[in-house]
Amino acid sequence: MGPGRARIPTPPARPRWASVSFWEANAPWYDLWLRHNQYHAPIQNTLAARVRPEWRILDIGGGGGVLALFLRDIGCRIVLLEPARAMRMLFDRNAGGPNPAGCDVERRPWEDVPLDQVAGFDLILACNSLHVTGAGFEAAMKKVFAAGGRNVCVVAEEPHASGLTGREWPGYALVQV
Repeated sequence: MGPGRARIPTPPARPRWASVSFWEANAPWYDLWLRHNQYHAPIQNTLAARVRPEWRILDIGGGGGVLALFLRDIGCRIVLLEPARAMRMLFDRNAGGPNPAGCDVERRPWEDVPLDQVAGFDLILACNSLHVTGAGFEAAMKKVFAAGGRNVCVVAEEPHASGLTGREWPGYALVQV
């Protein structure tokens, strides 16, 4: 590098699992994992205690629908964002076919959905999905709160979970479960 030339830092490599192609290839593994554990049971219990029938819910990266279909069954109207075709196929199978009543499936990733198209939701839900967006966890979180849902539920594991505490999100109160 010659004198007077600034070095432009190389952005960090995006993890392999933070891509639609990863989830296309690994949907069968994810389905098997879901069928052999109760990971989502405490999340479903927490949601059931807080969510009301007739709520309009946006599920970001909803995958096979383990939370979306649960919420639909208690009377909520769901918009599921899932860009991976293989994951949408799991959702269709779990829902008993394509276009299930009470659910709309959106193929665009979260980072491609304009804020004006996600206004007015009673709940914006993101369960272990924001860190796999093209925008990254922090930018995806900012967009969730900018969308202005009446309620927000973000499930995240370390290291992302620590980014949820000790922060102020104007108009929202942090409830840790």
